[in-house]
Amino acid sequence: MRVCLTVTGMHCTSCAQSVEKLIQKKEGVENVYVNFATNEASFDTQKTDFNISDLVKEIQDLGYQVKIKESHDAENAFQEEYKQLRKKVLFCTVFSVPLFLFSMITMFIHEHLSYQGWVELALCIPVMLVGWKHFGKSAVRSIRNLYPNMDVLISMSSTTAFLYSVYVLLFDIQAHFYFETAATIITLVLLGNWLEAISIEKTQSAIKALRQLQPAMANLVQKDYFNDTEIIRPIPVEELETEDIVLVKGGDTIPADGAVAEGVIEVNESMLTGESIPQHKNVHSIVYGGTAVMQGSAKIKITKKSKQSLVQEIIDLIQKAQQNKPRLQKMGDNISAVFVPVVLGIAVITFLISFFVFHKNTEFSLLSAIAVLAISCPCAMGLATPTAVMVGLGRASQMSILFKDGQAMENLIKIKYMFLDKTGTLTTGNFTFDETEILDENYTKSEIESLFLSLQQHSNHPVAVSMVKHFTAHNVPLLPLENVESIVGKGVQAEYQGKSVQLGRFYPENNLSDEQKITLWADKKPIAQIRFYDSLKPDAEATIQYLKSENITPILLSGDSAKNCAWIAEKLGIEYFAGVLPTDKLKCIQEYQQKGAVAMIGDGINDAPALKQANVGIAVGSGTQVAIASADIVLRTDKLYSIATAHKIAQKTVQTIKQNLFWAFFYNSVGIPLAAFGLLNPMAGALIMALSDVVVIGNSLRLKVKKI
Repeated sequence: MRVCLTVTGMHCTSCAQSVEKLIQKKEGVENVYVNFATNEASFDTQKTDFNISDLVKEIQDLGYQVKIKESHDAENAFQEEYKQLRKKVLFCTVFSVPLFLFSMITMFIHEHLSYQGWVELALCIPVMLVGWKHFGKSAVRSIRNLYPNMDVLISMSSTTAFLYSVYVLLFDIQAHFYFETAATIITLVLLGNWLEAISIEKTQSAIKALRQLQPAMANLVQKDYFNDTEIIRPIPVEELETEDIVLVKGGDTIPADGAVAEGVIEVNESMLTGESIPQHKNVHSIVYGGTAVMQGSAKIKITKKSKQSLVQEIIDLIQKAQQNKPRLQKMGDNISAVFVPVVLGIAVITFLISFFVFHKNTEFSLLSAIAVLAISCPCAMGLATPTAVMVGLGRASQMSILFKDGQAMENLIKIKYMFLDKTGTLTTGNFTFDETEILDENYTKSEIESLFLSLQQHSNHPVAVSMVKHFTAHNVPLLPLENVESIVGKGVQAEYQGKSVQLGRFYPENNLSDEQKITLWADKKPIAQIRFYDSLKPDAEATIQYLKSENITPILLSGDSAKNCAWIAEKLGIEYFAGVLPTDKLKCIQEYQQKGAVAMIGDGINDAPALKQANVGIAVGSGTQVAIASADIVLRTDKLYSIATAHKIAQKTVQTIKQNLFWAFFYNSVGIPLAAFGLLNPMAGALIMALSDVVVIGNSLRLKVKKI
């Protein structure tokens, strides 16, 4: 089972690491995920008797608030923590600003005022109380449980500066007070946390936008058996059951997934498909909860409850993707995990060397050590990957591309070969036709074409639908037929001018053995044939060119005939494998994986094993549920060029992660030595620490507007 917890009070990746280590120690636990940015902790366990209450208590002993996650708990907790942070920042600023200004004025006049220390102490104490409550409790518990977190560094740096200043004040020592340093460190760190919260809220905008698609109420249609009429009753969407009938009109949002039972409507599905043109929906058409009715009115038969809707499925996929850590994030986490004890060691060494080796005074040595603690927060390192992944996933979902996990992004940019299925992937499923081939001279071409049209209009087979469109566009007239019958697996038969006519595979023993031709029969004799082709998607050539430009070799992999595959492959200029069974597709991918990373894109049940085997499996959104479940990336649109878009988003996201990690390492690797050598004061260190978080998050947010 999957256990999800809402954990509040985590301020950085080190906090998250403490919680993660604690959970990992538990027997029978795997796939542990903790994200301080979203207040979430989750893990899998096969133990039916797993004691969640004990785990919750142990996490609380670390200094965090925990509860078992319910719907939107983490989001609500995040909003509450965001509000509390804002209050704390404003409160601390009210005292820190006058304290800082007062300290600067007295420093400027080069004179200790008799009451100076007591004024600064009075202004500093309220800030210290907030700091001790916010950081201190967590710091003490983390040390006690041997999982020191960043709160230890913040608490130690501010408390040391405060206690040193109190010592100077009480014993009337002629030295500078550092009350303003203690207060400023706490205020700046809280400000940094608040700015993080603002930025993180923006990175989750895609999920919030999807949630807002779901309406609160639905118009339920009920039968009034006493008056033999229908009544409309507004009810909460959560109360809708399958088989319920709801009424929707222009301007309404469809409350849940279903099918049109009555009426005709135009629906805007752009949020789900990326297609801006409204979709025409009539009886039996599938509709999705959260999509907007532009025109018309209809009664919808509900087929899925709101919690099982396509919108909710997309939200779940995005959230699961955020939980999967790419290798780059694991690297950053591993460094952050050992960061706190290392920094504490550097701070102690800084003081000892400064005081005993370079014979600096206590004040200088202590301030250097405090500056090391103040600048060393690894928050930026911990934020480097998850913020970029969150924004990248959100950008992709807005373009109807779903990455099922963050690792899929890294894998996608490494592929060397991409195998593409034919039908429904490279081709549209809308067929084109050659000139009609007359086999019996007793029939004219116009009469034959009219027979084709007249018979096929009684079939719903994809080839038949395309043929009707084809001949209708050429203004072919209909003929009067009698006793028309559509037979599954064979075709359509009827009577025409006293003769029995059939279209399809009625007499295989007399067939002309070409599976891409449809034969017309009259009294059991073939009188005409027409060849059909599955047409290429309009963006197929551009997609193939993009793949080649990225040094990715595209290969057609299909179970269709060699003749059909050769035609497609020649037109696109790619290699192909034809007539392959699902097991053959699997073997083919395994062989190519010896040469490099392989991606597979498909839409059918027969593609599922290959999608699972590939380094990256990509399913077309119109494909089967089996294919979608087996894939790492789902394209919720039939536009093939979405492959190129997905690849570009993955490139930009990984590029952003690397940039973030560089800046995170840069700030710490440059700032800590400067602080250790006394070239950086604690206030500047705290400010730089806060700015490093903002730089990393700001760089991630650029993904929202980067040209794809």
